[in-house]
Amino acid sequence: PWNCDYHTNINIQMNYWPVDVTNLSECYAPMTDLIESLVKPGEVTAAVQYKASGWCVHPITNVWGYTAPGEHPGWGMHVAAGGWLCQHLWDHYTFTLDQKYLERVYPIMLKAAQFYLDWLVKDPATGNLVSGPATSPENSFVAPDGSVCQMSMGPSHDHQILHELFFNVLKASEVINDSNPILPKIDSALKNLPSPKIGSDGRLMEWSKEFKETEPTHRHVSHLYMLYPGTQVDSEKTPELADAVRKSLEARTDIGTGWSLAWKINFWARLKDGDRAYLLLKNLLRLVYDS
Repeated sequence: PWNCDYHTNINIQMNYWPVDVTNLSECYAPMTDLIESLVKPGEVTAAVQYKASGWCVHPITNVWGYTAPGEHPGWGMHVAAGGWLCQHLWDHYTFTLDQKYLERVYPIMLKAAQFYLDWLVKDPATGNLVSGPATSPENSFVAPDGSVCQMSMGPSHDHQILHELFFNVLKASEVINDSNPILPKIDSALKNLPSPKIGSDGRLMEWSKEFKETEPTHRHVSHLYMLYPGTQVDSEKTPELADAVRKSLEARTDIGTGWSLAWKINFWARLKDGDRAYLLLKNLLRLVYDS
């Protein structure tokens, strides 16, 4: 029903989360091939849409190399998709420690980072580099004038993905002894990304300001990327962030579509709450009767 596409704001990625940990590493090949196939068309999209270098992809793609923004800006301006896909390339390397694989995918990661260097802009209020205009996938908020909006400057989801991408590119460059002159720029950009913010209600903030949500139990939980599949939150090393994430999950509740529940299962597992993860697993794997 969605133009034979693959959704890149979580759906295709989610299908590959268990591959390595279930001893099916050879099944990663199609994902790697797909990401690799998006670089050339993604370079065209980056140049045409944004006059930027590197490559990018938005929330949908397909076997014909579709990388342009989606039809509606409210969901179609998910510019962080390329960075999210690159997380898979790095994760697969860290699981297998296959240096030949890393040498193959490193240029893909580097070119993705190159795009985001051109995409980020300086926030005049803070001096940080921020992403935008962009979305927090498929969620909406109430703007100060009372209108319902999806687009903003500096959604947390984008910054979390770019933090992972920039950090991973720098680590990968050390492994393969690369000295590309763009690396110091990536390092500088990493240091100038906004830090995660905790709202007055104790939750991790989804946007740069405390906008009112139009759907508090929204199925996407994009601003918790830093917990999973990201690595910035740890219940022991970053207890304040972990607590803010936990409060965010409680507010979203345990309801959700199948893929949404699967994401929440992983969230609770990362927070080391096995009982809550098991409860959601039972909610997910339930009998559905014909009416």
